[in-house]
Amino acid sequence: MKLRLHTIALSVVLALISGGAWPGTAGAQDSPSTAQSDALAEAAARGNAAAQYEYGHLYETGAEGITTDYEVAADWYRLAAEQDHLAAILALSTLLLQRDPPESIRLVLRAAELGSPEAQWRAGQVYSGRIFVPLVGVNLDREIALQWFERAVQQGHHLAQEALADLYTDSDDPSLYQEAFTLYQQAADGGAAWAALRLGIMYTIGEGVEENEAAAFGWFARLGSEYELNPDRFSAADLDVLGGLQSYYGLNFLGGDIERDLSAAREAFTIATQSMNAQLFQPFLHASFGRTAERILEKLETASAP
Repeated sequence: MKLRLHTIALSVVLALISGGAWPGTAGAQDSPSTAQSDALAEAAARGNAAAQYEYGHLYETGAEGITTDYEVAADWYRLAAEQDHLAAILALSTLLLQRDPPESIRLVLRAAELGSPEAQWRAGQVYSGRIFVPLVGVNLDREIALQWFERAVQQGHHLAQEALADLYTDSDDPSLYQEAFTLYQQAADGGAAWAALRLGIMYTIGEGVEENEAAAFGWFARLGSEYELNPDRFSAADLDVLGGLQSYYGLNFLGGDIERDLSAAREAFTIATQSMNAQLFQPFLHASFGRTAERILEKLETASAP
């Protein structure tokens, strides 16, 4: 029965291929068939955008016995994208990112205009410089980035909440810190580890919220268990600050055994501030890391004063 269904689906597809209208099915003929791939092949060949996307996804992932073929996947995604299927537009953009960056970003912007919060977040990432895609003809523009992030946030996109809060707090201007704090809370509620870290930092140094080390401890204590940080994401200067926070609070949220050690915290924060002062560019992933090192050093100095 499966073989018969697959033959029917392929006959429809191949008939349309002969007319030059549809992508091929190379690899499927030599692969085991399933009822799902049979049905998708037939629906995709008949022009169903959702089926074209799902069928392309089978070729991209090699699922359901289909032999992986990125070219065929892209062809099916492209057909669905022509019908404004948002997931297909984004999937095609991802496939084209390395081989055709301008087209990839054009697709992202198209999906963003069509209302995709994921695409709006990606567009904000490009315009803000949070991700670098060379030779795409898009100039960095903070205001445009803010607009895209804000549109994605309106649809509850957690990574956009995080990104918008980062832009609100990447300077010494505190006017938007309180709004950023709320955005980080929303992102952390959605499972964002970076947002949880930032909430701990904001409580530690009193940005956007009243300084509260007990509340900071509460957020930092959830790192490494409820939230997972990736150390590879951080620069050496970032890790100095994070190590200082671990020693300051006696918490282990990056790995290893940690006990509260204010001398070790002081040393780590001092190294971090030296890195900040010695380099012409920002050595930290986020500007607040430098402010954190300076503020805690002030606390330690005040505590040790006679």
